[in-house]
Amino acid sequence: MAARCATRHARGRPVAGPGLLLSLAALAGRGAGPTPLRVSSLPPQVYAVPRVPSRLAGHPRGPLCRRAARRALPDETTELPELPEAPADPLTVESLGMLLPAILFAVGAAIGVLLATMQPRDGYQESSQDPGREGLATEWGRDGRPLLALPLGASGSLKVTAHTAHLQGPLPQDAPQGSLQEWRVLRFVPASGRSDLVQSVTKVCIPPAGADDALVRMRPDCLALTYSKSFVSVVLATLSVLGVPLLPSRSAGESLRILCIGLGGGSVPSFLATVLPHCSIEVAELEPAVVRAATEALGFHEQRNLRVTVEDGVAYALRAAEAAATEADGGYDAVLIDAYDAAGNVPLALRSRSGGLAEALSRGLLRERGGLVATNLLKKADPAPVLHAHGAALASRGAGAGFTVQDPCVGNRIAVQTAAVASRTAAAASPGELREPLQQAARELRAAMRCPFDMEALAAREIRGWPVP
Repeated sequence: MAARCATRHARGRPVAGPGLLLSLAALAGRGAGPTPLRVSSLPPQVYAVPRVPSRLAGHPRGPLCRRAARRALPDETTELPELPEAPADPLTVESLGMLLPAILFAVGAAIGVLLATMQPRDGYQESSQDPGREGLATEWGRDGRPLLALPLGASGSLKVTAHTAHLQGPLPQDAPQGSLQEWRVLRFVPASGRSDLVQSVTKVCIPPAGADDALVRMRPDCLALTYSKSFVSVVLATLSVLGVPLLPSRSAGESLRILCIGLGGGSVPSFLATVLPHCSIEVAELEPAVVRAATEALGFHEQRNLRVTVEDGVAYALRAAEAAATEADGGYDAVLIDAYDAAGNVPLALRSRSGGLAEALSRGLLRERGGLVATNLLKKADPAPVLHAHGAALASRGAGAGFTVQDPCVGNRIAVQTAAVASRTAAAASPGELREPLQQAARELRAAMRCPFDMEALAAREIRGWPVP
């Protein structure tokens, strides 16, 4: 939900181009000797980085990440006024010799800055094989072609726009040959105010005219928002540490169940259903308009192991907890909360001690062997009340560690509360002690699932506990 750094594409931030090196060298040369080389007119070399809309990726007030902004290609040029003409001294070997140290210094400084910007931040480095890497955000961050606009039942409205994907990349195996890939962006717009919340971004495959299969489908392997990657990374790694058999080779026929409260564009449930084919993914979505937008415009479709119900998430959870009490192995391995109103707030019923979700957790919404509940929160939100509410609800059933990890780009926190009945080690572990096991689990899962992004760097990034007040 919120990005922290970027710009609007209508104007640009000045960034010095190659002419800066010549300018520095000339200035340094003025003090190099009695016969400095004069530069009669320095060529203007100032470019403008294109600015992209600041309401990004499920984040009502945050701008695009610096890494994506740095990768943007210049789309407009702003020239500096030319300096007054000055008589130029003849270029001599002596003057070049005096100028050489300044040139080398300027070039070295520029190379150092370039190398610094290429280093991975906080251990997270994008892969060129990731179809949803941040470097492509400039393709969908601008104004797009309107596709759909619908009112929301609670308040506000939604809109979906289409954006050209300049880098097509290889097609998924199930996409017809000749399909065109395109970005689709879902925004939530409140009834009042100027917040323009980007809730979800998907990449879809559009079959060519006349194809037998004309269905527009999203790429489930493409998570364009880094907080979504952090979400699935910490959830899957934590389940593995808790002993939940995620991989088919270890499941021995055991069924897995995950409940997602909130559909959005459907990218996270679709990703999970694809990498966990033996897992049943259930989605509860309050707004019929969101389901319609996801299916008609964002390429989301139900699968054999992925089903959506239009219902309040709390009511769905309470019914599921009641049913779990009568079943031998009822309940869920994980409950994922990614639900917001048009202003970007998680409903109180999903995050408070007196809320309906806490009641469902206390009644047995999670399985007896253990599991987790994870909530996606804005950077500005306080995770402590959420963790305390969910931890208190699970106390009678063996609450385990509660912690947060933080997304490296937008600053979202994923609040994870575990119920570690089957894993006493995980139940007693502090967040710091979980760092290495989470990273190890994420590394193994990434290899087994052929995940295109760095799960290991995201699964325990900035892991932190939140003491009960």
